[in-house]
Amino acid sequence: LITDGVTEAQNKDGDLFGNDRTLAAAQAVSGATATTIVDGIRASARAFEAGAEASDDLTIMAIRFTG
Repeated sequence: LITDGVTEAQNKDGDLFGNDRTLAAAQAVSGATATTIVDGIRASARAFEAGAEASDDLTIMAIRFTG
């Protein structure tokens, strides 16, 4: 689960991180622990921002069902 702060993260040119980059970031950590998934998506969004001022919070939650 993510908030719009992830997909609407912007780089210095004003480009949005968007759904495609969010999906790619999630696929890159598919099968990992919940913590690694959250950290991976957050790191991808922050790297995309590349020092641009954050315009919103990044809220990311991963839940692993084990039953």
